[in-house]
Amino acid sequence: VHPAGGKLTIGGQVPAGVQVSLFPVSGSGPIASGNVDPVTGQFKLTTAGSVGKPAGQGAVAGKYKVVLRAGGGGGAPSPEEIMKQYSNTGNGKAPPPPKASFPKEFGSASTSPKEVEIKPGPNTLDIAL
Repeated sequence: VHPAGGKLTIGGQVPAGVQVSLFPVSGSGPIASGNVDPVTGQFKLTTAGSVGKPAGQGAVAGKYKVVLRAGGGGGAPSPEEIMKQYSNTGNGKAPPPPKASFPKEFGSASTSPKEVEIKPGPNTLDIAL
């Protein structure tokens, strides 16, 4: 796993509430992801661990599709925040999922047109969409 992170901008602006994930182009291998800081646009990637392998800070070398997910970056809400969200809907149902601040095509590895490459050693990714 090689240290990796960078900055995400969409239309020249820093998006709020977005998570960046890298899916291997080959279709196999670990996925790396990180939450985007809503002020700076900076993110640091972490690769999930698997059986017998711990999680790592960074990503495995290779080519990846860039996939975005709405709702990242804020951390887990507290129980009080969750209760407030439910009560604010007025009907006791879950609030709607967060609205994506990016084009729909970036929501899936099968449709994302953006690719990046992780090389051995430290990597800085400036992703401008």
